[in-house]
Parts: sequence; structure tokens; C-alpha cells
Amino acid sequence: FLLLVVGTALPVFLVALALLGTGLGLVRPGASAAASLAVEAHEQGSAAGILGGVAVAGNVIGPMLGTALYELSNDAPYLLNVALLGATLVLVLTSRRVRQVRA
Repeated sequence: FLLLVVGTALPVFLVALALLGTGLGLVRPGASAAASLAVEAHEQGSAAGILGGVAVAGNVIGPMLGTALYELSNDAPYLLNVALLGATLVLVLTSRRVRQVRA
């Protein structure tokens, strides 16, 4: 997302979008697996349904929020994503639960 803010040439945008697509492709299976493993066996269907519902809600709310932010500034939607991903990175790196899963 930061490349989309600072980029000034088509190749930069293409690299940014390729990285974004790769990242999303890697995240979705991991998120599904994490949700499945975080609950008991009899709750896995509910967890998958909730995860699917949240993804759909994001596909509805995201464009509306992005459009509103874009009216404020062309860079605002991308900067919000940079901030959200940065906060997520800090959370993952400092989470005791994540360190326990790695062990």
C-alpha cells in the first residue's frame, strides 16, 4: 500500500499490486486455518461461516469507506491500510499467544 502512495510510474504500481495479490493469497488460507484451529471440532463450521461473513462485510464496507476517504485525499485509503497493517504487525510481533503457537 505504501508503494501505491509513493509510486509515480506504472511499473511501481504493477509491483505494488502484484505484492498485494500475493499477500492476500497467502493470508486467506492461513486465516481460515487459524480460525479452524482456534475452536473445538464441533465449532469449526460456525467459525468458517463467521470468517466468510466478515470477508463479505469487508467487501461491502471497504469500497464505501475507501470512497469516502478518497474524497478527503487520494492517498487516504492507502495510508489507512498502511496504518492497519502496521498495527497488525506490532500486535503479531508482541503477542504472547502467537509466540506460544510458534513454539
